Amino acid sequence: MGRRNFSNDILPFPTPDRNRNLYFPNVRRGRQSRSPSRKRENEAAWEKSVAALRDKRVKDHVGDLGWVLEYATAWLYRHLVRNQTEVADAIDHVRQVDGVDADTPFFVFEYLNTALFGGKLRGMVHLKWKALASNSPGTTSAAGLVPGVTRICIELNKTPFEDGEGETDELLDALIHHMIHAYFLVTCGAQKKGAQQDGRLLDGLHFGVIMHTIMDIARGCRDEPLKLTFYAATRRENDIGPFGRPFLPGGNNKFIALSTKGSAIAAAPADGQSHCSLDNRAVRAQQIKNWQVESYSLAIDLDMESKGDSIYDFSTSKTFDPVDRLKGPPSSTYIELIWDKKRVMVKREHLHKYASIKKPLEKNNKMELAIPDCSRRVFENIYDFVNAGSYVTGHDSTPTRVHPQGRKGPPTLVAGAFGVDGD
Repeated sequence: MGRRNFSNDILPFPTPDRNRNLYFPNVRRGRQSRSPSRKRENEAAWEKSVAALRDKRVKDHVGDLGWVLEYATAWLYRHLVRNQTEVADAIDHVRQVDGVDADTPFFVFEYLNTALFGGKLRGMVHLKWKALASNSPGTTSAAGLVPGVTRICIELNKTPFEDGEGETDELLDALIHHMIHAYFLVTCGAQKKGAQQDGRLLDGLHFGVIMHTIMDIARGCRDEPLKLTFYAATRRENDIGPFGRPFLPGGNNKFIALSTKGSAIAAAPADGQSHCSLDNRAVRAQQIKNWQVESYSLAIDLDMESKGDSIYDFSTSKTFDPVDRLKGPPSSTYIELIWDKKRVMVKREHLHKYASIKKPLEKNNKMELAIPDCSRRVFENIYDFVNAGSYVTGHDSTPTRVHPQGRKGPPTLVAGAFGVDGD
């Protein structure tokens, strides 16, 4: 299937930052269509991504990029705005699918991933159908929570599509919804069990920024604008008021408040799964608009993309071994020591007992510490101290603890103690 001309009433020409590597394989199954305009290897890669979505055996993509939620939202917002033409074009191509069947979400997933999410979900998600309540869009679960699945798992609700009458836009509504949740898990990782929900798996402010940005851009689609469901209350069938506006439960009720604690989304259980049926009316449209003005610039300045796709493991043989962040351990289990332009993993819990180190570590929740210029030998001792609580001074092979038992405060490393001049 060839690409349509980039021309419509709203976007008459491509944006300057358009992604020129975007590829649309043929999704119009069962119809004669033109040959793909890209090389065969691109089509093979696309077919491989479809197979990976179904394969439960993929086990190595369980890490994350270690971004904070604010930056992840800002990065994706910027990506969507820069690539408005590609987003609208991808939605137009998906809408050419001949009805929704059991295979449809697997064939359109990579379109949406490439155009809407910058390819961040590739290889990271297992996709499956599951019978749920009729108005549920499905569930997104963190890696390892769904039995037999080690990766992030999106379970789409098959109930609305079982009678063969489900429309492509309904599938887009559910699939894009859960791809947003999955994107936050890929970039930010899963929260620890029992931690207060910060929004990566809630239909809250950050989720709303992304969803409404996609809807705004989809106004440039060739057909009618794409409608995505943000407020859980609007999923009730036949719940449409005057002028096509959905009723919100309790909207005219004098007794039921939006929240008993000031935020209706704070009560969600921190179980590593999305809860898309919870009342999220506390998130107002004006808050979503204000985020662009009040928070975007501060968030994007964190530049967490500069962390790179790899992090180093300093092995027992004292070599720096690069590890793909998405194939490594969850970012919640380590902090990053930055030395000689390398980011090295160390166990997080060992440094949290020092209050003076914990404070800069948690600044902007970036969980990183820059090591001042020093020799490799000094870095090795710092690394050993962080991981084991002790290090070898160089005078002999006896490990030396930095502080006597019970002493409080930051660790003290004295250069002369290492037994190497200048170290």
